[in-house]
Amino acid sequence: MVRDINHLTSRPATSQPTKSAEPSSQDKGSAPAESQPAGSKLELSPQANSLKAAELQTQGLPDVDMDRVASIKKALESGDFSIDAQQVADKMLAFDALLAR
Repeated sequence: MVRDINHLTSRPATSQPTKSAEPSSQDKGSAPAESQPAGSKLELSPQANSLKAAELQTQGLPDVDMDRVASIKKALESGDFSIDAQQVADKMLAFDALLAR
């Protein structure tokens, strides 16, 4: 049984027993968790490979396109920037459908 030491809830939480920081007598003879047997392999799913490729492509890009921010700011100040609510709603629904897969 695990007790909530931060007193965030009034009832005790239950979960699997956790290992202590100190190795037990059982753990002393075993290899550390980081080591793997010789010949072990890790295979990534196609989705993981796609994410890795996307990460590599965007690695050198800045987090914010300051030129785009400046042009939108200028359009807002001059009143030339308009928002199409229907297009925003359509994009939100498409994104939600993508997440639901």
